[in-house]
Formats: sequence, structure tokens, C-alpha cells
Amino acid sequence: MSEPTAASKGASAKVHVALFGVQIAFATLSIAGKDALQSFAPSSIAFLRMAGATLVLLAFTAARVGVPRVPWRDAAKIFGLALLGIVFNQLLFLLGLKRTTPINATLLTCTIPIFTVLIALVLGREKTRWQSMVGVFISFFGIVFLVGTESISFGLDVAVGDLLIVLNAFSYAVYLVLVRPVIEKYGALTVMTLAFLFGTLAMAPLGIPELIESAPRATPHAWRLVAFLVLVPTVFTYLLNAWALRRAPASLVAIYIYVQPIATALFNILLGRGHPSSNVIAAGLLVFVGIALVTRPRRDTEPGVR
Repeated sequence: MSEPTAASKGASAKVHVALFGVQIAFATLSIAGKDALQSFAPSSIAFLRMAGATLVLLAFTAARVGVPRVPWRDAAKIFGLALLGIVFNQLLFLLGLKRTTPINATLLTCTIPIFTVLIALVLGREKTRWQSMVGVFISFFGIVFLVGTESISFGLDVAVGDLLIVLNAFSYAVYLVLVRPVIEKYGALTVMTLAFLFGTLAMAPLGIPELIESAPRATPHAWRLVAFLVLVPTVFTYLLNAWALRRAPASLVAIYIYVQPIATALFNILLGRGHPSSNVIAAGLLVFVGIALVTRPRRDTEPGVR
């Protein structure tokens, strides 16, 4: 009899702690990234994140596993996944954020778990679980409650930016679903190293010219922010997320994205950029109720992931 999968017996505590840590680290992106955008163009920041992460991951890979040996067919898959989960994800978000409001961007980014569940079901990667669908929507409405419907902007002036954020969310959701079997086959470190290498090459034609233009006016503080963006909300988050994807279904990994806006709100309060609010507590409760429903293991022994 085969061993139950993570979906059927419930992911380990280490996976949940990792996913929680990933979103805490991702929450720093909007804060540090906003400051970095004062010195660097969006495409140059995306390129620096990819190139810096590639150098760090290449060093880790050389020390841990040596030169990755991946057949050309699977290398092509990783290249496509790099476009979806790294290049499009980072570039579309930054371009969208520039053309819409931070509130709209936060809310629309939170469609990632919804897209992930739907894509996994359509592709037959996961089985229908009513509690997962309910949990995703409870958490989503927790974020709506956090930002407040009165804060959401509508109109043609934000339409393009909103569309770019939605495309970013859809792209990352497809990546989460499709990258899991590749990570299971080659490991998180190898896949992420190749993905960032391919992403850097794909981003270079757009990012390098903007970097050449932005770099002369960048302050030492801006470069320190870039170093932080490379190490914390890039290398740490992508690598740990990939590690978790090897041990849990994509829908479980995606649901933790709802922790990110709560963490961002708390960071802003700590930095004096926001004020404590009962909305943060209420939204946090809704988010964690939703996460509890999604992460609740199946009672039967039938695998939840194929």
C-alpha cells in the first residue's frame, strides 16, 4: 500500500512554518521595493533581483550538488516555468503597481490562490474539496475587509495596472501548479537555480538598459535595498516556497499568500506608516480560518494530489 500524500494526511508542521515564513519575507517586498523604486526603474529592479539571486543560487548549487544535470526537454520546461513564475511574475507586478494603487494591487494579488485552486482542478492535479474552495474565499474576503471596499479604486486610470496585476496573479498560479512535479524530480535547489538563470537571460535585454540609466543616480542606501530584495524576498522566498511545494499541494502553498497583506499592514504599523486598527485583527482571523479549512487533512485515504 502506497504512503499517503501530503494532501491526504496533512502537510507537516515544518511545511506550515516554512510557508508562513515565506509570506512574512514576501511582505517586506512592497515596503523595501517602494523605496528602491525611487532610484531604480521597475525593469532594472526585476533584473537585479534575478541576476543577484542567480549568483547566490549558483554558489549554493555548486557547493551542495555540483553542476545540475537536466535533460534538454526538462530544461525547456524549466525555462517556460521561469517565464511564468519569475519574469512575468516580477515584471508584471512592478509595471502594474506603477499604474494602479497599492490597495488595488494588494487585493488583486490575492486572486492567486483562487486561480491556483481552479487551475489545479481543471488540469486534474488536485481533487475537488469544498472546504478548500470555502477556505480560499473566506481568506480572500478577509483581505477585502482589511483594505476596505471604500479604498478600492475604479476607473480607466487604473484599468491597465489592474489588468497587469491580474495577469501577474494568473501567471504565478499556473507556475505553482506546473512546477511541482519538476521540483519533485530534480529538487528545489536545482530547479530554482536553473529557473533564475533562465529568467535572468530572458530579462537582460529589457533590464540592462534601464539599469545602465538608473545606476548612476542610485544612492548607497538604494543598493543596500537591492541587496535585501535579492536575499530576503527573492532567494529565501522562492527557494523555501519550492521546498514546500515538493511536500504539499499547490493550493495549500497558495493559500498562505493571504498572510502577506496582514504582515505588510503590521510592518507598516511598526514603521510608523500606519495605525493599529480592529480591521487588521478581524481580517487576520478570517485569513487564518480560511487557511485552517484549506490545510485540514482529508479524512479518507484517497490522495488529494495526482
